[in-house]
Amino acid sequence: MRRRRIRSRAIRSAAALLTLLSMVAAACGRGTAQQGTSSSPRPDQDLLARIQTDETIRVVTDQGSRPRSWYDAGTGTWKGFDVEVAREIAYRLGVTVEFQRRDWETDVADGSWNDLFDMAVGSMPVSDQSANLFALTPAYYYDTPSSIAVPQDDTSIEDLDSDLDGKTICVGAGTVAERYLSLSLNIPGYTFDAVIDDPRILSFPTETQALEQLTSALGNRCDAAMTSTSAIDRSLAAGGSLKVVGKPLCGVPLAIAFDRNPSVDNAGLVEAVSNIVKDMHDDDTLRTLSIKWFGEDLTSVG
Repeated sequence: MRRRRIRSRAIRSAAALLTLLSMVAAACGRGTAQQGTSSSPRPDQDLLARIQTDETIRVVTDQGSRPRSWYDAGTGTWKGFDVEVAREIAYRLGVTVEFQRRDWETDVADGSWNDLFDMAVGSMPVSDQSANLFALTPAYYYDTPSSIAVPQDDTSIEDLDSDLDGKTICVGAGTVAERYLSLSLNIPGYTFDAVIDDPRILSFPTETQALEQLTSALGNRCDAAMTSTSAIDRSLAAGGSLKVVGKPLCGVPLAIAFDRNPSVDNAGLVEAVSNIVKDMHDDDTLRTLSIKWFGEDLTSVG
């Protein structure tokens, strides 16, 4: 009997010990989990964490800006360059994209989104105003990239670093090209190399008129014209005897935008998407999409 009682007590002691060890292990496990949670961003305090938890990012873009972006009511689908860029960003974040049907001018362009959406992929021009209203990624492509055009048979202008110094260049009044040549193209965070020294700038009401001076029957009024590449392409398509020299020299950078004063911290999301934009430049994804939708590479200048 005594041996049985001793054995019974031993069994109860062993059981108690196992129970105690289990409690300690459970407590340690809970402590580890709590510690991990406290070191990770909380979805209610960090927008990127919330997006990853929801597995969805809410994106706004322009509903009627072909070929950049538009909503096809007939098929109920979104299409365009910006749409594909947004989808690729979402894919690289490991989430799906949910496009919001919002008015770009009234709901987006003035900032202060009140947590209605997470990101705007709508070709936002970088300027003093937009930089104050939004957090912006590096440029993912450029608007109105501007190039030098000369008559088709001209052989005197081949090197833009030297051949146009002091020469007369025709431009459209108020254009990016005119501001570039006059050294007044000021865009926050961007610099463009002024490769042409002391140009004589001759302005015309439109870029088309500036290009016409190259082959005017009244005699050439300029040594070259600097206009948007799209204006040059239109002239060539209409039979203009022109040619482009060198690469585009400047353009307005277009960025992906985020609320500057969000209700939930979006700094992590801005950084993550900025890195994705850089990767999409490096692996030619943006270049490929630009050629697909615009017929040309608008992703770099200079």
